[in-house]
Amino acid sequence: MKHLKKELQKAMIERFKLYNCIKGIEKLFSEQAKEMTFEKYNGTKIKKDNLVYELYGVASALQSSEDYATLPEIDLSLFFIITAELDKDEQEELKRAKNILDNNNYITYHDSQKFKRKLWVEMYYNIDIDNVIENRKSKTFLLT
Repeated sequence: MKHLKKELQKAMIERFKLYNCIKGIEKLFSEQAKEMTFEKYNGTKIKKDNLVYELYGVASALQSSEDYATLPEIDLSLFFIITAELDKDEQEELKRAKNILDNNNYITYHDSQKFKRKLWVEMYYNIDIDNVIENRKSKTFLLT
């Protein structure tokens, strides 16, 4: 039994090392996809509900699972901010949302009941790792 305990401890240490290696590689792919996407769409403006929005930033996430041996896709969220003049409350809300994206790599919830118009809109899509390696872009978007 002592031998099995030692083997278990060795395996757990190896699993810990591999986990950290996997998370590091996931982060590299995720950051590359984020940079590629921002570079491609920087300056892009979209129109929704007669309002114009311009790309501010991109959030990305790649999370593999030990339950699957296949490589996951990278989830990307493009964050477009309104270009119209804003009142003080709207400016504060937009500043808060930008801060969350810049510091936490995600887009915060938009309280559409609090404001008469959307201060930001998001586009979501996925890109596979091969596209990141080959520096290709995805074609499918979902605008919210």
